[in-house]
Amino acid sequence: MKICYYNHTGKVSGAEKVLFTVLANVGPGLEISLISPGTEPIRTFCLKHQIRHLPVAELKARFTTNPFLLIRYIFSGLKGISQVRRLVKQVAPDVLHANSTRAGMVACVATLGTRTPVVWHIHDQLKKHPITAGVRALLGCSRRNSVVAVSRATAHAVFGGSRGRMVKRVPITVIYNGVDGAVYAPKGAEVERFLETEGLKDAPFRVAMIGQITPRKGQLETIETFARLVLSDAPAAQLLLVGNPVFNNDELYLQRLKDRVKQLGVAPNVRFMGHRSDIPVILQACHLLVSNSSSEPFSMVLLEACASATPVLASAVDGVPELVLDGVTGKLFPYGDSDAMLNAMRQLSRDREYSRGLGIAARERALQHFTEKRFLQQIRQLYVDIVRGLPTDDPMTGPAEHSTSWNAQAQKWGTHDA
Repeated sequence: MKICYYNHTGKVSGAEKVLFTVLANVGPGLEISLISPGTEPIRTFCLKHQIRHLPVAELKARFTTNPFLLIRYIFSGLKGISQVRRLVKQVAPDVLHANSTRAGMVACVATLGTRTPVVWHIHDQLKKHPITAGVRALLGCSRRNSVVAVSRATAHAVFGGSRGRMVKRVPITVIYNGVDGAVYAPKGAEVERFLETEGLKDAPFRVAMIGQITPRKGQLETIETFARLVLSDAPAAQLLLVGNPVFNNDELYLQRLKDRVKQLGVAPNVRFMGHRSDIPVILQACHLLVSNSSSEPFSMVLLEACASATPVLASAVDGVPELVLDGVTGKLFPYGDSDAMLNAMRQLSRDREYSRGLGIAARERALQHFTEKRFLQQIRQLYVDIVRGLPTDDPMTGPAEHSTSWNAQAQKWGTHDA
């Protein structure tokens, strides 16, 4: 069975890390190729894992109402469609797996007139917008399309307010991302070395925030709330900001964060650590991981923290409550409620026994419901079902109390515009 993957960007963020997991582990017995821009991270990965790499231009297209940008994006899209169509004809895959909404749009148009099944792997929340209505229309235009959503919240957003064609024609399967529990097993000696090297051993409360530096992740608001904690309760606490700007003008946002830290007088308490390859060690070296995203379909770093038994504090948006059970495997707060975030930080910094209990429960749940093995099995089975012509919209996978068709569940919930 031949599976071809298409990734529209050469930058590596959460969706690309999931893709790398699939590419490296979904075999054996599959003939795998990747259509993507030939950037250094992707090229090196493909060489290491002996994956056939078919380079294409970066797709420069984002949701916008700016007419000048829209024209530029249309030309980029047409170029991408032409390149992908040529390469898909060359590869002749049994399934074309598009690793984002934008990749799905290109793949769908590029394969018009063929019988190639296209899997849209949707890692983003489709918000209410005229352009997303067009995305749903494109998705529903062909029976060759199917959707993998990373959470039930994401699937519900794909469903949107339509009860018509898309629901009847497009199977939507929820497959939660997975984690390799062995990678996040206790690393006592490495953690000690990290704390010693970074001069953090004596910090009584260490908080991590890990992910790309961008306003959607809420680093600015977290810094402001953490500063309140430092000034009122924990003068020696440390906040580790791990990650780099990836898209758009996020370099300006990073500078804004650094300026704000100085204005608040907490520069000694906040560390900008940039990109790191030792995330499992950093997670275990910290007493808390904070996620303050305005939108989070299904957070890989939250899953990694759970697997590390690191307590988590997260904004209760999108798919986060499917991963973190409030008061059981972590703490949730309403997005934008800085007082609630601060109160939770105070509780977790003071009651370490309660905090450790949350971390232990989170690891147990991650190793039961969100394993990499289970994720890969479900992805592989999806391909088999598509090629055999079997229904692919069965299970609400993961820790659902019972399995049910997503389409049936969506009908039961009724319409709700995403």
